Amino acid sequence: MKNRNAIIIFSIFFISACSSFYIDIIQTGPWEKAKPYREVQVFTDRNKITKPFGVIAILHSERFICSNWNKNYLKKVIKKAAEIGSDAIVYVVDKSPDTVNDENGGECYVSAMAVRYVQDKHSER
Repeated sequence: MKNRNAIIIFSIFFISACSSFYIDIIQTGPWEKAKPYREVQVFTDRNKITKPFGVIAILHSERFICSNWNKNYLKKVIKKAAEIGSDAIVYVVDKSPDTVNDENGGECYVSAMAVRYVQDKHSER
C-alpha cells in the first residue's frame, strides 16, 4: 500500500514538472500593475509596432523539444508579460545552436521583449 501511494505521489509530481514551462525574466525598465493577458498585443517583428515604446523586460524560456512547440507556450509568455504590465511582446521561437543537427529535431526556446507604450504627456491635458 505504501508503494502504491508513493508511486501515485511521484507520478503527480512528475506530471506537474513536465507540464511546467519556466520563463526567466530580466527587468530592463519600470514594471506596472498587472493587466489581463488578453490586452497584451503580440508581434513577431518590432517594426510592426506603430507606437513609441520602451522595453521593460526580456523574457526567455527554458529549452524544449522543438516538435513539442504549441501555442500554450506562447500563452504562458504572454501571461508573464501581462503580470508585469506589458502592453505588447515581440517574440521569436528559435533553435538552440548546439542542437541544430540533433536527430530528434533539436531543442528550441522562446525569447520575447516585453514593451510598454510611451505615453505622450501633452495628450493627457
